[in-house]
Formats: sequence, structure tokens, C-alpha cells
Amino acid sequence: MAELLRLESVSRRFGGLQALVDVSLSIGAGEVLGLIGPNGAGKTTLVNVITGVHTASSGRVLFEGNEITRLRPYRTARAGLARTFQVVQPFPELSVLDNVRAAALFSSGGSMHEARQVAEEKLAFVGLSERASLPAANLTLAMRKRLELAKALAMHPKLLFLDEVNAGLNSAEVEQAMALIRRIAGSGVTIVLIEHLMKVVLSVSSRVVVLHNGALIADGSPAQVVSNPQVVEAYLGKKYAQRATEAAQ
Repeated sequence: MAELLRLESVSRRFGGLQALVDVSLSIGAGEVLGLIGPNGAGKTTLVNVITGVHTASSGRVLFEGNEITRLRPYRTARAGLARTFQVVQPFPELSVLDNVRAAALFSSGGSMHEARQVAEEKLAFVGLSERASLPAANLTLAMRKRLELAKALAMHPKLLFLDEVNAGLNSAEVEQAMALIRRIAGSGVTIVLIEHLMKVVLSVSSRVVVLHNGALIADGSPAQVVSNPQVVEAYLGKKYAQRATEAAQ
């Protein structure tokens, strides 16, 4: 598997707070990587450093062999890194189609017609074609999450960060979201999945890494990670770890 992203001893400090501590990690093309850990572990900070929202205090970030440690977010996005956000904030008065068309225009700089074609394709992919003309404000939470995915996909990502795309969804909506994540992975996009629902992590991820207090404490298959004593103590708890281990086998 070819390496797509590499972190080399990446740290990030905010004043006296050490948010990331010497994180080294390699992500291969085609992986679905689950990124888990307690609240405040540094998961979103890690994504922010990779995508240029924050700059690493030390260490390096390489994408496709090129250093991107100090690139601004718009440049990392155009290089092929896209993300969704836990709190979705579409342009509420714009139509669903125009929300996605804006992302396509940002990514490619092509014509309005070309951007519309991309937007229609991505809305069909996530199942929102019938709502293309509606204002984004009219969508349910589950639909706004799918709109967020369509916007990210319209940027033609090679690596896609999904930040708690299942937060706030009911069981049926989570099942639909998992099926969509599998379809995205099947299309060739590498995915990093930041997730608290272990059902999703175990079902979708090919590999799982765990952050705790800003440090990487585990890296392996879902079955290996949920049975790791450090992960059990820091995050899962013994009762859940036992159930998760059985589910992963």
C-alpha cells in the first residue's frame, strides 16, 4: 500500500497546553483509518494541524511525499485534503445545489456549468438530488450531514477527514451513514474517521489509532486496539472492551 500521508514527531502547543505530543503516523492510500480517544485527547487538533488550520509547533507533515507543514488551509484543500465538521454550517439561504457548487468552484476554478455538473453528481451520490433546489436551512440534521459530505466530495479529495459525521443521528441514520462511508471508500478516497461510536469504528475502519492526552497510545486492527490495556484504561472501560472485542472478532 502506497503511503499517502506521514506525520513525523508532530507536536502542537497552545501557550502552556501541550495539545499534541510527538505524534508519528503513516496513512496508506485506500485506508479507512479510525481515529478515537477521549474528549480533549487532541483528535480535532491533529486534523487541524494536518489541514493547516493550526501550524505544528514542531515536526513535519508530508502528503504524497511533499511537505505541507506550513501550508494554509485553502492550499491543503486544493492539494487533495478535504474535511467535514462535527457542527455543520451550510450557507442556509443558498440552495442545496449551490452549496455544493460553491465547493466545486473553489476546488477546480472551472466554469459554473462544470461546477453544476460536479454538484449534481455528488448530490446524487449522497442521495440528495430531490432536494437540490431547497434552501439548505430546510434540511434535517441527517440531510445536512450528507450535504457536508457532498461539499467535501465536490473538492475531489484524495484524503477525507470525517469529524463525527454520526453525532446526533438515530440508529437508522447511522446505518445509512455507514453505508455511505463504505461507498466513499470504495470510490478510492482514503478516509480518516474521527468517531465516538465504536459500532461505526469497528464496522467501517480497516485500522484504528488512539490518542490520549495528545499522544498516540495505540495503532492496529480494530480487534487489537479494543483489547489494548492502555486503550481500555484510558477510553473504553473493561465492560465495553470485552463486548467490542467480541464484536470485532
